[in-house]
Amino acid sequence: MEKLTNSVQTFAKSFTLKNWKRYFILAVLITICVVLYTSTSTPYRHGLQHRPCKLHTLDPWDKTLKGFLKTPKPVKCSTAYSLMYVDHLGVLQLNQSAVSYYELTSFECVYHKITRKSNDKEINIDTAVPFTAPLFIESRVFQVVCRVPSAKVVYDFVHVNVAWNESQYRETKIEPETDEDLSIIYFGLDSSSRSHALRKLPNAYKYLKDTIGAYDFRGYMKVGLNSFPNLVPMLTGTEHDKYHMENILRFQLDKMPFIWTEPAMERYVTTHIEDRPDIATMNYLKAGFKKRPVDYYFREFGLAMAQLEPTIMHALGESSWFCYGNKQHFLMQIDYLKRFVTKYTNRLKFSFLWNNQIGHEDFISLGRGDEPLYEFLQWMKENGHLERSVLIVGSDHGFRLGGASTTYVGRLENNMPFLMVHIPEVLKKRYPWIHDNMVQNSKRLTSAFDIHATMMDILNKDFRNTVDLTVYNERTSRSFLKKIPEKRSCADAGIPAQYCTCYDATSVNSTDDVVIMAAEFVVQHLNSVLSKFQSLCRRLYLLNITESKVMYTAEGDSDNLHIDHKPNFIKRFLGHTADKSGRYILMLYTSPNNGLIEAMVDYEQQPERGPANKFTLIGDPVRANKYGNQSHCIDDSTLRQYCLCKDVTEV
Repeated sequence: MEKLTNSVQTFAKSFTLKNWKRYFILAVLITICVVLYTSTSTPYRHGLQHRPCKLHTLDPWDKTLKGFLKTPKPVKCSTAYSLMYVDHLGVLQLNQSAVSYYELTSFECVYHKITRKSNDKEINIDTAVPFTAPLFIESRVFQVVCRVPSAKVVYDFVHVNVAWNESQYRETKIEPETDEDLSIIYFGLDSSSRSHALRKLPNAYKYLKDTIGAYDFRGYMKVGLNSFPNLVPMLTGTEHDKYHMENILRFQLDKMPFIWTEPAMERYVTTHIEDRPDIATMNYLKAGFKKRPVDYYFREFGLAMAQLEPTIMHALGESSWFCYGNKQHFLMQIDYLKRFVTKYTNRLKFSFLWNNQIGHEDFISLGRGDEPLYEFLQWMKENGHLERSVLIVGSDHGFRLGGASTTYVGRLENNMPFLMVHIPEVLKKRYPWIHDNMVQNSKRLTSAFDIHATMMDILNKDFRNTVDLTVYNERTSRSFLKKIPEKRSCADAGIPAQYCTCYDATSVNSTDDVVIMAAEFVVQHLNSVLSKFQSLCRRLYLLNITESKVMYTAEGDSDNLHIDHKPNFIKRFLGHTADKSGRYILMLYTSPNNGLIEAMVDYEQQPERGPANKFTLIGDPVRANKYGNQSHCIDDSTLRQYCLCKDVTEV
């Protein structure tokens, strides 16, 4: 204490009039600097980092897409008649019409219960149990095999019984729907941009918009390359790359905070319905789940259909992913969902349906989904299942590989997935602001993180009209039910720079020296990241540059501050200076893999006598054309786009 007193006295003695003037002048200078910083520098900087998204209205019929807009051929499955079917009560019935048609006078049948093992890859097929139809089989999935007296198999088919729930405890926990306790039904279609949905799902889109009154989210953007990084934010509310154990070490996904693990979900019955077990979102280059993640898990049904070839009088061959025998996979998914919704009519349910096949493999094949989706929507409305259900119909991204994705407009579409949301009238009548907010928000920048926030609001019955219009320089999940800022940025929505289509770009000659250097920089990067597989993958070379554009501001992004703050930025933007600094978007071909690569590169031009000019890659380069089995020798989900395995002879 004595030392402190002495120090204060010493400072007081030194604080003469002359020193006081110095301190005063210093304080004035500091004040001036602060005022200048907050009144000019800060808004200018924030204007770049938090610049409102300029949503682009894409023309679904753009002339550059004309050559890709064809009509898909209809799916043709076997025309054989099934000998058995499961009715709406879950009872396995004999199809008497088929028996008569095939003139079967005598045959015997057995069933095998099918269950999953303690993982997502294997199933158990129990011993045969003789039976006579009709019969209620207490198993979710089972195989039926019938033979005539000569021992010839005339029927071998996998069936599902959604009416059976082995957990009576869960049955007692499911609560009724009310005007505020709402079910959530998510119906997802892989690789469908909004523009492509307008082209290929016209009947379903019109019914959603005009009959159901669903809101069309025109500013919805993807947050990742493919399905997993887009669905994880929607289902967990967090970025996919936070789960290092699951992504890198391939741990099972049970510990991830999926929405069906939320405490409020105890009142709900849950289902997860996804086709294509070979490329399913949580299983492709992932370990899947150890325990069944939801009450009704479609995967064991899908695995059984993939492993057991169907027979109706004669072998029908293995699953084509469009068909299982005489059944379309997409229609089987929808039928599963219908049976689930029917069983739990007027009770709280959460359903996540995801279809890969319809839109994933071919650019035009999405059109095959229009009629099934349209009929499902009609069924939902006509049977009263939308009265207390929030229905979300959406996608993860547009078509990524081949087709229109090789064009500039197609790549913009890829970043803007399809999303429409139906809110029950009973909720909008009780809380009128929800409709107003949904109308406004459907015209603003949104992402998968916002779907999660919306579903959480529904689960927790949080229908308050709270307002937070501050735009942040970091990801902020925002519910559709509440106001979303008009001046929202991609940074605020959690959209990485390379997927943010909130900026205008100017074409640049592909022979420009900066463009060529940037392209060589990209190829150098590809070879660098592939170096850990250099014994397996071939070295890549720049073949040519097909397209190049530049933007001098990346609106909503904060990682290009050094570029936008260069001297004479306005002159440079207007073309009155030789400084070529900016963010370049390139389309280039690499050899020998014939890879069409899209890359985003920041270029910072330095003074003549300063340090070397600087290139910075923004995000990972993305392949835009198909690569088939070129990269079969590695299992890295990102590097598979670039690798050409040394044992692949034809490209």
